[in-house]
Order: sequence, then structure tokens, then C-alpha cells
Amino acid sequence: MAGPTLDLRIDCLKSPTHHDVAIVSMTMLWPGDNPKQGKIAQREQLLDDIESALMLKDGIYPIPLSEMTREQQQFFLSSTYRCTKTLDELKTKLNDEMIDHGDRGFIAGKILLEVAANWAIKKRISLDSVKDSIADWYSKRPKRFSKDNIHKIWSEWRLVAPLWAAYASLGEKDAGTFPFPITPERLGNFLATMRYFRGFGVEHVQKYAKAPMLNDEETFDIDPRIVLPLSPLRFKRVTE
Repeated sequence: MAGPTLDLRIDCLKSPTHHDVAIVSMTMLWPGDNPKQGKIAQREQLLDDIESALMLKDGIYPIPLSEMTREQQQFFLSSTYRCTKTLDELKTKLNDEMIDHGDRGFIAGKILLEVAANWAIKKRISLDSVKDSIADWYSKRPKRFSKDNIHKIWSEWRLVAPLWAAYASLGEKDAGTFPFPITPERLGNFLATMRYFRGFGVEHVQKYAKAPMLNDEETFDIDPRIVLPLSPLRFKRVTE
């Protein structure tokens, strides 16, 4: 049984849009209906608002503005207002929750990235030691996550760990800019890198572990009909 897939258009990479990027970002920040991760309905409402705002910004409407009823106009404009008055303010909407979810998702992605990078150089490193090193790093930060927190975060957020690993390896230099996690023109590379990390995670079994790092049936994937470019980041394992 395949895992959940990102709700992207099959031809999204032919002409990527901010809405396509928003689908990725909302999945990264609100991956499911777990109360600790947010609700799917909340994510989808925000996507609808983003789509309306982008259409209005570009002068594109679901039906010609002159043919809209007063009720349709009010609905369309109110959804744009809910999104925020300008797209630049989008990153401040639900700010506290977005930041918290972002920290947790990034931790899950960093764990997957570190294991993959160390596997490439044949360095023996346990999943627990990676989690412990991340906890030590956070112990020196204003927002702290204990070792117990890190272990729990991995369990709850690994379903989107490949997306966050791709962000950590490709998009981190753009952290704090809009759009998150990547610009539309780089979406193909981002998804290809995410797919690479997913493939690694669902196959890689840590020493003494009984199962792969990621559960293939739970981890977000990409519709196989979407044609991806080669990932710009591929860890080639060193030879003896």
C-alpha cells in the first residue's frame, strides 16, 4: 500500500505556480489531522485563500468579474482578506503555530539528512546519536527541545521528514524568505530531492533495527505520474 501523496497537479512542473508551492508548504506544516500537527481542514482553507489571493493579484478570476454576482464577489474578496491583505504578510498568519511546526518538521528532516549523509561516507551513526546531537544543539538555543522531545518529534513528524530534508539541503539558505519552502522555478529540484530522501528512508535499516527509518505506507510521496528531474543532491556511497 502506497503512502499519502501531495495533492499536486499532474502537470505542476510544466509551469509551477505559487499555489503548487503552497500545497507543499501546507503539507510540511500541517501534515495530518493529529491535533499536534493541525487539522487538514485548516490547511485546505488556507490553500483556498492563497489561491484566491494569487488569482486576484494576477488579475485572474474564476469567472469574469463583471459576471459575478454580488455574493460571489464578496466571497472571493473575503477569502483573499482572510489570506491577509498582502502576500508578503502570509508568513505571519498563524505565526506561532507555523514557527512551532516548522521547528518540529525541520528536526525530523535534519535527522533523516544526517543519517543519509553519514551513510554515504560509511560512518556508523545511530538514529539515537543523531537525535541526541540535535538535542544538544537546541540546548544552546532560545527555544529548547529535550532529548525526549526530539525522540517524540521524530515519531510524529517523520511522515514529512523527506520534505524537510529536502528543505534543509536545498532551501535552508532561503529561510525566512517568501515563498516557503522554495521558489516555483525550483519546485522540480525540490520534489526530486524529497523523493530521493524518501527512497533512502523507506529502504534504509539502521544497525540492530527491525524496520526501515520511514514507513512506506505513512510517509508522504509524489504521484508517480509527475515526471521529476534528477535530484541535484544524491549521496553516492564511498567505496572501500
